[in-house]
Amino acid sequence: MNLSIASFYGYYTISFVELFLVSFFISWYLPKRKLFYVRSLSSLVFFYFLSFFLSGISFPVKDWNIFTVFLLLQIMLILCLWFSFKFNFKSSVFIGITGYTLRHMIYLLARLAFVAFFSDATGAAWYAAEYIGGLVSTVIYSPLLIYIMLQLKKKPNIELLPSLLVIVGVISWLVNIVFNYYSLSIVNYVEGPAKYMMNITNTAVSALTLVLMFGYIKLRDMGKEITTLNQMRAMEAQQYTESKENIEMINFKCHNLRHQIRELAKWRKSRFKR
Repeated sequence: MNLSIASFYGYYTISFVELFLVSFFISWYLPKRKLFYVRSLSSLVFFYFLSFFLSGISFPVKDWNIFTVFLLLQIMLILCLWFSFKFNFKSSVFIGITGYTLRHMIYLLARLAFVAFFSDATGAAWYAAEYIGGLVSTVIYSPLLIYIMLQLKKKPNIELLPSLLVIVGVISWLVNIVFNYYSLSIVNYVEGPAKYMMNITNTAVSALTLVLMFGYIKLRDMGKEITTLNQMRAMEAQQYTESKENIEMINFKCHNLRHQIRELAKWRKSRFKR
């Protein structure tokens, strides 16, 4: 493989950096390993240079080599997360899939704008349109990124994620990759509204991935809250029953005590009369 200056800002090297930044951003509040900054920076640099070699197996797009490349990018991202954050490999897979999906949605919006307004650009104008579009798309999607980050912030014990959730995420990611492969193949041969519809549909598939994963978490949390509320109500009912029984017992003893006091008073009066 021949390396050149262009290799440093090639599609797959930049894609890996974008995946890394998005995933680490949404994971920022999660527990970190010791020497986090050293670990994260070293893993970024190592896999960044490793990504140079991906372009050699990614073309032509007409075969399944592109699927292999995205799979390798995902594995590299997962290893970076596992190496830098204090959670297990299963949770690293979940965060990696989330980061990939968010980055893919950002890319699709930028690509949609590029096809709509800058499809005739060449040379430096082409690169400028690509990167400026990506920056603008990131700003547009920033509320979603912040929302995901805050949702994960509420999960300090993210290593306890159920295996079913991770499996659902992996299946959704595979569906996304396959759909992306076919949509790229079709987009290259269609014109007009069909080109835009493929992009929009691809975005919808990515959004569905996020809904499936975080919707599952939301439903599980709601189920836990309902269970906790039911337990609290059961405890309150038990405390009410015990308090009622205690009050009845106290009333009974007070009644007996008043009766004994009256009997004692009668006995004392009868004694004084004698």
